[in-house]
Amino acid sequence: SFFALEHIPDPRNTVRQIASLLNEEGVFYGIVPDTFGNVADFVVVDHVNHFTAPSLRRLLVDAGFAEVEIDAKSHRGALVFSARPGAATAQTLNVKATVEASRELAAYWHRATEQIRFAECEIDGSPIAIYGSGFYGAYIFSTLENTETVRCFLDRSPYQQGKSLFGKPILGPEHLPIDVSALLVGLNPAIARAALAQITWADRAQPKLFFLDGI
Repeated sequence: SFFALEHIPDPRNTVRQIASLLNEEGVFYGIVPDTFGNVADFVVVDHVNHFTAPSLRRLLVDAGFAEVEIDAKSHRGALVFSARPGAATAQTLNVKATVEASRELAAYWHRATEQIRFAECEIDGSPIAIYGSGFYGAYIFSTLENTETVRCFLDRSPYQQGKSLFGKPILGPEHLPIDVSALLVGLNPAIARAALAQITWADRAQPKLFFLDGI
């Protein structure tokens, strides 16, 4: 199961069906987004389920799996798991840390929205561009109160350049319009600053950068 369970309305029934198809030597391998390792998972519209290590373990055990192993390190932003059919030993899960992490995640998205609002006030109607034409860029655009100020999206991917998003062109960074002096960075904050540090702005001054986690 490769990034499927987060899209399925009834994962419990699905996992039970998978368990019923395996013989005693079978192994169920899968990958799901890590809600805390990939903060975008929390607000992606077609992710109807969100997984933490304790909730994933509970799902698998309740479906009839044992020898459950969950790895949160091998795949960035994901939980890689394996499980075998069988009766698992009863376990008491300590979810205190998970509850606290959930509160921190909710606060993160609240702060990100506030940062977008702050940037919009600072720019005060001047032309802007959004760096990144993926999830984070789309999130920024959808959060803006006035999208008319957005001239374009920027993206280094040649597969994105030449397309459009929300009716705005997707350009390479070197084609940033000269009248745009502010850039809202729509990248995962964990990599955003390192990614922008690699950009050269040709013969123009670097625009003012606004990051989701602060200036």
